Amino acid sequence: MYNYYNEVIKLKSKLINEIKKNKYTSIAVVVFIALLLLLFIIYKAVMPSLGTPVYGNRLDGIEKVEITTTKMGELDEKIENEKYVSSCKTNVSGKTVDIVVTVIEETKPKDAKKITDVILKEFDEEQVAYYDFQVFIKSENSKETGYPIIAYKNKSNDNFSYSSAK
Repeated sequence: MYNYYNEVIKLKSKLINEIKKNKYTSIAVVVFIALLLLLFIIYKAVMPSLGTPVYGNRLDGIEKVEITTTKMGELDEKIENEKYVSSCKTNVSGKTVDIVVTVIEETKPKDAKKITDVILKEFDEEQVAYYDFQVFIKSENSKETGYPIIAYKNKSNDNFSYSSAK
């Protein structure tokens, strides 16, 4: 009968002799593996959420009330057609609609705030109830008083709230 136990002991002694013969190479391999393991642990500690969505699950259901780029282009045109507006840029980021409007010189802040009414008319009720709206109104003349104006509407509010420079 063949004795497996003796074979295992012979293999073990061969392995130990080989490691002793190549002592520095064996140490280098063990150090390299330990270093790789340490780097992996540090990487996971520093970048724990790599690959997960930026917004988590906060955007669930957005496809039902999505605002298309076509819709945003139409909004740009509609706002730019106002007599006191010189330019408009829009952007959707997550659940926030950002609108930057530049008004012509000598536009009264009271008139500039009317832009927010135009904005809300362009969206349906579901979109207004889902998105937050930020409107940044600035004047072509950077020294004009009362500008910039920031208008903000939270999805749960009915109207915009305003803050402006004095």
